[in-house]
Order: sequence, then C-alpha cells, then structure tokens
Amino acid sequence: MTTQTTPENPCDGVQYLQQARVVRVQPGDTLVLESPTDLRPDQVAGIRATMKRLFPDCRVLILSEGWRLGVLTRDRVEPGHESDGET
Repeated sequence: MTTQTTPENPCDGVQYLQQARVVRVQPGDTLVLESPTDLRPDQVAGIRATMKRLFPDCRVLILSEGWRLGVLTRDRVEPGHESDGET
C-alpha cells in the first residue's frame, strides 16, 4: 500500500491498496489481518465485528504494529511413503 499525499486529493494520507489477491473463505477458516501500524482496542473491536458479520463461521486474528504470522506445515505422507529426510 502507498499513501497518497497530493494537495488536490481530498483524502490525503489515506492508504490505497496497490495489489489484491482472490481468497476463497471457507467455514472454519481463520482470517489473518495484518496492519503495519498500531491499532487501538476500539479499532480492533470494530474490525473484528465487521469480519465476524461478513464471515460468521470463521475465526479472526488481527496483527498490528507490523507483526506477521507464518506457519510451516509438513505435508501429510501416506503410510509406506515416508521420506528419508533428504531433499
């Protein structure tokens, strides 16, 4: 995202999305929202309420202040097809 700061722009300082990706949300998914800045508790509550209203069967995780979350998951291997650990 970038911040637009042109004098003729009535929304100076508003961040605009520069790229988007299509996400298919399924019931039981966890939605992870990242904010590069700190969010006040009332902002977090508002975002969480909106997301729960839009996706009632999903969990919502909100990361602020530039926090990021990543998970490495080992692929499931069928019995008898275990790897020797070398790639």
